[in-house]
Amino acid sequence: MRSSFAMVCEEDQSGLMTENCAFCKRRVPTRGHHVVPRCKGGTEIVPTCPSCEDFIHQTWSHNELRDEFNTVEKILADARFQKFLRWLHKQTAGNGLFPERPKPETESEPLPVYDRA
Repeated sequence: MRSSFAMVCEEDQSGLMTENCAFCKRRVPTRGHHVVPRCKGGTEIVPTCPSCEDFIHQTWSHNELRDEFNTVEKILADARFQKFLRWLHKQTAGNGLFPERPKPETESEPLPVYDRA
């Protein structure tokens, strides 16, 4: 039986799904990510883009993810992750990792602000 997570997401041929990343909120290809690593008993899976998943695993050990950063909210609240999100949302589109940003209709119209919550 497929999980509700799998049923909500549209899977492509690479095994990635198109869904909003639970961390950066961008609608990009994602994969199911265990908030607490499986090897540490984690069962909760959230859609996570490769950029956020890479940052999480480069920043915290499996033990830290199990003991301290064991929810999406705790990861999002960390100053290091907030700094990463600010950087991520500034990146240009068109390199395959970042979605195209909507262009303003007029030059005086400001670009939209992405929800970083």
